[in-house]
Amino acid sequence: MRKKTRQLLAAGMAFVMTWSSFGMTAPVYAETVGTGQTEEALKASDSNAEDSRARNVASDADAGKAPEESVVPETKTAQKEQIALFAGGIIEGTGTVSDPYLIADADDWKAVMSKENQTYNRYGNLQGHIALSSDIDLSGETWDAENLNGKTFDGRGHKISGIGQPLFETVNGTVKNLVISGVSIEETNAGTPVGAIAGKTSKTVNIQNCYVRGKLSNTSYAVGGLVGDVSGGTTSVEIKNCVVDAKIINSGDINKKSLAGGLIGNIPEFGTTIRIEQCITLGTVETDIGRGCGGLVGGQNKTVTINRCAALQETVKTSGYSAYVGRIFGYGGNYVNGEKNYAYAGMSGGANGTFAAYEAVNGEDVSREDCLKADFWNNTIGWGNDANWEIADEQFPILKTSGISPVVDLTDGQLPVYLGGAKIQLSDPANVRWDETVNGKAVWDEVENADGYQVQLYKDSVVLGSEKTVSGQTSYDFTSEIKETGSYTFKVKAIGNENYETSAGVKSAAYNFTAQSLADVKTAAENTLKKMSVTNGTTAAEILQAVTCVITNDSISAAWSEESGFTLTKATDGIEPGDNGGITGTITLTLRKEGVADETENLTVDLTILPKFTVTFKSGSETASGTAPTWESKMEGTTVTLPENPFTVYEKMFSGWKDSDGKVYSAGSAYKMPRRNVTFTAMWEHDVWDGSTKTEPKRDDNRYYLISTGAELAWFQGGTHAIGKAKLVCDIDLGYHDFVPISNSVAEFDGCGHTIHGLKAVNNGVYAGLFSNVSGACLIKDLTIKDARVKPASERSETEIGILMSAPSETVTIENCHISGSIIGSGNAYFAGGLIGHVRQSANVKIELCSADVRITGTAGNGFAGGLIGYIDGTAEINNSYAVVDMDVDYINYAGGLVGAGNNAEISNSYAAGKSLTGKWAGGTVSGIANNGTITNSISIFPEMTSVNRISQGGTLSGNYGFVGTTARNSTGKVLTPEESNIGPDQIYGADASADQLRSQKFYQSTLGWDFENVWTMPSAESGYKFPVLKGQKESMIPTLSLDMDPKVISVSLDQQQATIYPKGSLKLTATVESKNGASRDVKWVSSDLAAVHVTDDGTVAVHKDAAAGTYTVTAVSQFDKSKQAYSEITVDNSEHTVNIVRENTTNSPDAEIEVYRSKEDAEGTSGTYLVESGKGTADSPITFRARAGSEVYLKFKNLNAEDVVNHIEVTDGDGKTFEAELCNIDPIIGYFTMPCSNAEVKVKYATDITPYQYTWFVGQDWSTWGTTATYTTTSWANENHIGSLEVTNIINGKQFEVFDVKSISKYKGVTITPKEVPNKESLKENGQYYVRNDSNGNPILYVYLDGPGMISVNIEVKNDLNASYNIVQKAENSRYYTLDKTTAKAGDTITATLTEAGVQWLKDNPTENAVFTYEGGLHVVLFPPRFKQQADGSWTASLTMPTCDIVTNVIFGAKKKAKIEGTDKEFTYDGNQHRIDEDVRASWGEYDISEDLRNQYEVIYSGINGTDYNSKVAPADAGTYKCTVKISDDNTDYECDPITLTLTIKKTAMKTPDTPTAAGIGANTITLNPPTTFTDGTQIPELCGFEYRLGDGEWQDSAVFAGLLPDTDYHFYVRVKEGRNTEASEVSGVLDARTKTASEPVDPDPDKPDPDNPNPDKPNPDNPNPDKPNPDNPNPSKPGTSSGSSDDSSDSGEPAAATRNHSEGTWKKDQTGWWYELPGGRYVSGSYVADTVSGAQSEQVAWRRIDGAWWAFGGDGYLKTRWIWDAAIGKWYYVDEKRGMLTGWYQDPQDGKWYYLDLATGEMLTGWRQIPGWGYMYLNPFAEAQTWFYDEASKMWIYDTENTRRPYGSLYMNEKTPDGYFVDENGVWEEN
Repeated sequence: MRKKTRQLLAAGMAFVMTWSSFGMTAPVYAETVGTGQTEEALKASDSNAEDSRARNVASDADAGKAPEESVVPETKTAQKEQIALFAGGIIEGTGTVSDPYLIADADDWKAVMSKENQTYNRYGNLQGHIALSSDIDLSGETWDAENLNGKTFDGRGHKISGIGQPLFETVNGTVKNLVISGVSIEETNAGTPVGAIAGKTSKTVNIQNCYVRGKLSNTSYAVGGLVGDVSGGTTSVEIKNCVVDAKIINSGDINKKSLAGGLIGNIPEFGTTIRIEQCITLGTVETDIGRGCGGLVGGQNKTVTINRCAALQETVKTSGYSAYVGRIFGYGGNYVNGEKNYAYAGMSGGANGTFAAYEAVNGEDVSREDCLKADFWNNTIGWGNDANWEIADEQFPILKTSGISPVVDLTDGQLPVYLGGAKIQLSDPANVRWDETVNGKAVWDEVENADGYQVQLYKDSVVLGSEKTVSGQTSYDFTSEIKETGSYTFKVKAIGNENYETSAGVKSAAYNFTAQSLADVKTAAENTLKKMSVTNGTTAAEILQAVTCVITNDSISAAWSEESGFTLTKATDGIEPGDNGGITGTITLTLRKEGVADETENLTVDLTILPKFTVTFKSGSETASGTAPTWESKMEGTTVTLPENPFTVYEKMFSGWKDSDGKVYSAGSAYKMPRRNVTFTAMWEHDVWDGSTKTEPKRDDNRYYLISTGAELAWFQGGTHAIGKAKLVCDIDLGYHDFVPISNSVAEFDGCGHTIHGLKAVNNGVYAGLFSNVSGACLIKDLTIKDARVKPASERSETEIGILMSAPSETVTIENCHISGSIIGSGNAYFAGGLIGHVRQSANVKIELCSADVRITGTAGNGFAGGLIGYIDGTAEINNSYAVVDMDVDYINYAGGLVGAGNNAEISNSYAAGKSLTGKWAGGTVSGIANNGTITNSISIFPEMTSVNRISQGGTLSGNYGFVGTTARNSTGKVLTPEESNIGPDQIYGADASADQLRSQKFYQSTLGWDFENVWTMPSAESGYKFPVLKGQKESMIPTLSLDMDPKVISVSLDQQQATIYPKGSLKLTATVESKNGASRDVKWVSSDLAAVHVTDDGTVAVHKDAAAGTYTVTAVSQFDKSKQAYSEITVDNSEHTVNIVRENTTNSPDAEIEVYRSKEDAEGTSGTYLVESGKGTADSPITFRARAGSEVYLKFKNLNAEDVVNHIEVTDGDGKTFEAELCNIDPIIGYFTMPCSNAEVKVKYATDITPYQYTWFVGQDWSTWGTTATYTTTSWANENHIGSLEVTNIINGKQFEVFDVKSISKYKGVTITPKEVPNKESLKENGQYYVRNDSNGNPILYVYLDGPGMISVNIEVKNDLNASYNIVQKAENSRYYTLDKTTAKAGDTITATLTEAGVQWLKDNPTENAVFTYEGGLHVVLFPPRFKQQADGSWTASLTMPTCDIVTNVIFGAKKKAKIEGTDKEFTYDGNQHRIDEDVRASWGEYDISEDLRNQYEVIYSGINGTDYNSKVAPADAGTYKCTVKISDDNTDYECDPITLTLTIKKTAMKTPDTPTAAGIGANTITLNPPTTFTDGTQIPELCGFEYRLGDGEWQDSAVFAGLLPDTDYHFYVRVKEGRNTEASEVSGVLDARTKTASEPVDPDPDKPDPDNPNPDKPNPDNPNPDKPNPDNPNPSKPGTSSGSSDDSSDSGEPAAATRNHSEGTWKKDQTGWWYELPGGRYVSGSYVADTVSGAQSEQVAWRRIDGAWWAFGGDGYLKTRWIWDAAIGKWYYVDEKRGMLTGWYQDPQDGKWYYLDLATGEMLTGWRQIPGWGYMYLNPFAEAQTWFYDEASKMWIYDTENTRRPYGSLYMNEKTPDGYFVDENGVWEEN
């Protein structure tokens, strides 16, 4: 039903599409087409019916055939194509596990396996899960054997029969519940493995509940019943509950892969887990001399797990060695783990009867009888109760399906004959019949398990001829034996073998045959000739032979007619469109009859010869090699098979042949020749390895493998083949498919400068990389590996990973190799390196001119990682190489920028770089280069590290440097500081190199001696990489690392943001500075009120004893970046707070009372009684009072029981902090504490005679303003001598010890003792005696005698040391900036500091900052530290007065003093001199006037305003208005200020009155003036002055020409000097009276018609009307400069001509853009850009300037404008020559060839009718109907459109009529006649 549904659907779709194409034409018999009949069947005629041989044969060939008139061949073809389109789209299912694609027949199978249908199969990988829905027969079928691709193939108990190739090329996934019968695979191609299910495996494979029967053979590679080869990259293979009954043969030689096994042929040596359980193998396994022959597995040396399996073959044998054959496993050795494996006791074979001498590979014996016993299968082998098997006595176990319902039997339980099974009767052949299309051909259905068939022919029930035996076919053609009329039958039977009995014979129906007549022959011959394809080479004999072949009647013959025989007209060959040829003639058919006359029949021959056309093949690539196929011409309509690709294009993969129509065909495709010549072009696509194909590469004459594809490189992976010597001949792409490292011997691998892309290396055992544990001497050179990924399997621990090579064990040299990529571990990367993982102990590695840009993750906690090498056990030399490292690991043992660890590394001229080493704290030892070894002239560039081993942990070091900004942190983030002794070129930290040095070639070349001529180079700026790269490195391999190396402070924070302190109190603040790249972490502590709250250099905050209550701010300011600060609010508290005293219990001393006092004297009663409060501290006798913060509170205890003491006095403040009060007296007991800045609770506890306070020293001393003056130690007198001591250990400098003042001595619960001094220690015998002496260091010691518990109260008295000399030291971090004139001084002495070169340079580099000299010591504060000032000798010094303490001096670079400046606006009149605004500026600092100090210390920027064009620091001289921005110069080291703005005005100067002008020319309608040359006072008018002219009281004009005047009329003219840049317009000159000439005719001329006075006076040479016109061959001379009056270039010196008549104040300059004119002070002449008020568009306004006697135009960008110039301000055209400036007079433009006239006075281009002096009236085009000149932005010039035929604007009319009807001659002059 499903099949029918599919056919109807396909037919329906074809019908719809055909109906759409042809409309309502003849009916389409879609259902007939849909049944799968061929086109030939649809075209079948009745010739069979007419053929006498077909009479009476039962056939339905014509059933359902379409009427002849309905057959439209094109339509049928279209229908067929439509069916093909839909045939693969009807397969049921969605491809999921629960809804797989269901395969019902062979067509479905081929559709799913076809690469053409990407729904199911994409790039050779199945896209969905599949299952069988019925048995399918694949006999005679072929398909694309593809990759199961991790999917499931469920046979569901169905059978696939007749396969001649493996189901899959590669199995990766699950195959189950499948029967494969009638297998017949014979493989002869080298390197192709064979198995019924798959040739090879990948990744994870699971085969279960499968049954295979048949024969499999291979001639050169592995063969197995299920799988041929378990390939490299396979993770695991599990085979369970399978049966194979097959004849398996491998006839290959002893090569490693010529193996055979009942289940698997070959398995890899490493990396794959193989497990086989509960399987049975039957049949035979044979090899010739291969490496392994086994009943279950061929071999070889790899351990597998096999449990409870039975190898029951009749024979397992080899012609080779006994070590290569075993009953279970075909390779001698202990390679089988597992139990209960059995082999047939009667198995023959081995190697001459001998199997390998290992029990595990042969199994235990099982007899033929036991094979039929249930006990053996249930208990002995152990399959009992397994639902996959049906086990019973007297039968073989029956295998069943698993996981489906209902359960289906996969085997029948019959034993083979050699195991005692009975032969099975073969079935009789079915469907025995005569073929419907070939009359006389016997056919029948296949009989399963038959070895062949016997066929006997009968005529009229009588045996005819001998019995025929056939094998491998189910038909026999008796045509040649059936000649005579009669009734024919045949009988066929299936032939048995050792296991099957021959069947009974089955007889066919009758085939009634009648002998041919002449008519029959003629008809058959005509049909044959119709089908015959003839050519120009077809002969008469061939035509006759074709006719003769249809004659079956021996009495009939054929011959060419003698009258009209064979005639051939040739068709054309290779000519388009081509002409047909033909063969014509008559063949005579003769029937011989005995005794009567012969009969004849004429056969007319008229055959068309179609023309031939050429077929050409092209490579399609200029880089292709190979020879193109050469074909003879092919006839139109001929179907040809396109050849395989003969070309090679490196890095490309052939994708097909493209014909002349652009359609692409694959090689091997059928192609029907059109009626034209055809060219096929090879098509190419990027060659990416598919992950499975392995192709042996070719070798050159020197035995180098030449590797050009990923498949060729993959040939060597996993150690399959020894690579020896190899070369990359092009870049290759491995497509990021799993690649097993190349592990066999590698002598040389030459990358030849090529790149391997897409490497995804997986591990082979513990090794991972392109190469693994390569043995033997090896050279790898000139290779690039880009963006590789190396990822070992997570279950593999302690892997050894190198992207290039994992673990060399002998001599390896690596040259000019460049690697980038990632090592991706999962906590298992034990040795990891960008190039090499582990240099083994026996290895000697040399790395030269190499680089690695590598990211490493997932290292083992005890692992090693390095940018180039992970770990060195042997020796390694690294020269001229580098690594960029991103090591983001959680745990590491050793890590290094180049080498992780190892003592035998020699590294020189190399570097390592990265953002951080490691990316985060990972434990272990981290080194910037390597942890040990010999390291010279190398560099570490890591802004962040997790150790201070910037170069190494140790070793022999010299000439090494590291980034000065490297910040090292420990696991808590704390910044680590290297020891000074470890810094230097030969130390583990290396010497410092700045970021600028590290980015400078000079540093590497000069300091380190690196070779930048042959080895190194600096990368291009475009790359973004800043450090050296190797010259042999590709641009694409330059790292993308971008390091932020600028020092900066990120933040400053304090451990306390708020604190409260009482006067004389102190606390310690700790600042944390987060910085990077070497920025200083020093802070400057600043107090908001130094008189009240002082803070020392270490953050100690002390409050003055008289400080007022309130909140103060202490700020920690970064010394590097003063914008980074942190604040702490210090609250000074001297207010009163409440104290509450309670006792902890009432048991002891219930009557004890406590009295509160303000001083010890009050408590002792010696100063008068000032009791504050008293009580017991109980609920009924509370003690509550108030005390000022910082004051001392004394507690006096009374009425204690005799046996009790005060056990402790605990004070708790408002923050919950607790502290113990101290005792200052014993009898009575007095304790005291300092009042905190909060309320407080005091807990008092009494106890019985315990002595925490019984031996007490109470030591007092003098306090300075800020704290104590002495330190001391005490010892108790609780010893046998009863002597205690007090030793003064230190007294602050400036003080000296004076005396011990023993205030009191008292015994516990005793009377007070009077102190008494004795002369020596030996005299201390009585209570109260004391003795004072100095120890060997001069420290005073007090000894006191007291024979019991008590208290000694002593004051340490000090006095001033007038002769004290105090120490002066420099703060270490800034000591390089200054020197001191002394190291010690007395109080009051002057200390002078002088800046070093580094200090002076700091001031130069930071002009806005000052340097001040300050110090820290004790609690002294320098409120106003002196600034360094430059002295007369050039030195910079500052001085301080020595205080009374030791000090630490420092130089602090800080902000300058903020001054204020003021000034007034100024006004001048232009006098040619510069005018400054800052001469009268006043300056002040606070109340001080510092104007004189700052004279000439200002920086002023003058900017033109109100139309003045100027912007410079140079004071202006020209007239104009200037905005002046004034500030103190940055060069001033003492002061800075906010800028002020003032206005400077320079007014234009008045000009003198010029003389009266003179007339230059007078006509009837025009008068031209000459300007005057002198003023009225006789002085010369400067050349640069311009003039304006006026007629009478009219408007002033620039032109000296006045036109349109009346003839014979008096006019009055005036002139004045035109307003200039720095001058006002002059007064008006005297009047010039002039009269126009009389007109030539009395009548007034038409105003629109010219009326020339002299139309043709002295006509100039028309070929050169302007002798000054420029040379058209050199329209752009090299520079401007020559005046317009000269064109002589002979004196051209490359500089503008010297000024001759004016004062030129500037200089011509030129760059690649053009010329400009530079004015004094850096200014230049420039035009401007003006915005249109409506559109907003910008337009350029040129600026004109007269220079050296010529006028020049300058654009908005300041560059000289040349050629045609449009002055937008006045709407006029001008022409500026680059050599001579603005032109006047005639000008012929070389671009359009036209003449233009430029006004003699103004230079503007004239238009319309003009009377030109010396010529007459001429007409210059006053309008343009279309634009002919266009502005070119690139050249910034006007360009003529040469394609335009329109007349340019302004061009001269010549030899033609003007638009108003006047004729002008060949010179353009109006001729009146």
